[in-house]
Amino acid sequence: MSKARATATIIASAGVAVALTATSFAIASPATTPTPGVVKLYNINLESAPVHNGIHPSFIGTPVSVNFVNRKTTALVVATLDYYSTDGNQLDADLAPCYSKGTGAAKATTRVEPNFYSSASSYFAQTVSGAIGNLPAGTYHVGVCTWYESANVGHGHGTATVEVVQAQAVLGSV
Repeated sequence: MSKARATATIIASAGVAVALTATSFAIASPATTPTPGVVKLYNINLESAPVHNGIHPSFIGTPVSVNFVNRKTTALVVATLDYYSTDGNQLDADLAPCYSKGTGAAKATTRVEPNFYSSASSYFAQTVSGAIGNLPAGTYHVGVCTWYESANVGHGHGTATVEVVQAQAVLGSV
């Protein structure tokens, strides 16, 4: 906070000069107002991630901890994961960027649903991307989730990038 002292002279109608001294205060911008732009970059290893055949999204790899300063903080997630059929039959899966607050359940954003037939151990790279933003301030786990994966799903190589940005305006909602 800055403090300034100013003196003003007022000329009254009778020609008498009166000096007034006033103290004013200027409120400094809060330290939590971030500068727009890229704040942080993270990489997540999805190599041979476990298969999740439950009905709820579950993190694969280790999610990163992201501090959402305000609703203008956005995490952009891009992930690629190799899928293969362990037995040559059709496989099904869901793959998505996701987030959770504290120990809460993971919430998926945009998703892709790989569903294909292939010979056993033939790998197909699947990529997904999405933005996680417009969230109340706080620390969130951000990463990649899978669910509804059939029993014959296998995961090969995989990686994800999380780019945390501070926008000048609120970007859409999750």
